[in-house]
Amino acid sequence: MERLLDILEYLGLIYRSGNSVGATEAARPWLVRARPSCIGDYFERAALLEAAYHQLELHLSNDRPDLALESATRKSFGLSADATVQDVLRFGNVLNATSIPVAEAFFRLVDRHS
Repeated sequence: MERLLDILEYLGLIYRSGNSVGATEAARPWLVRARPSCIGDYFERAALLEAAYHQLELHLSNDRPDLALESATRKSFGLSADATVQDVLRFGNVLNATSIPVAEAFFRLVDRHS
């Protein structure tokens, strides 16, 4: 976690003050949950997918379906049996927040710090 914070600080996305961490103005659109382009949901969904695919090789080798994998994948896309319209909209927000605008902002920051 400390290494990630070091990278984010180097890129000018966060600042540290004692034991607290805050988002810089450049990062607020992407890191503040109240903003529509926040990428926090992306990381939550990526963690679900990572957990779901963790044992994929084992399940592929014995040709048995992995119900936990299917469930986690559906949940990450807002398609589980208990999914709501908000789940689907949330996934759409993830896609929107992690598309071209995010990539462009990232590369501008990299160019500025290279």
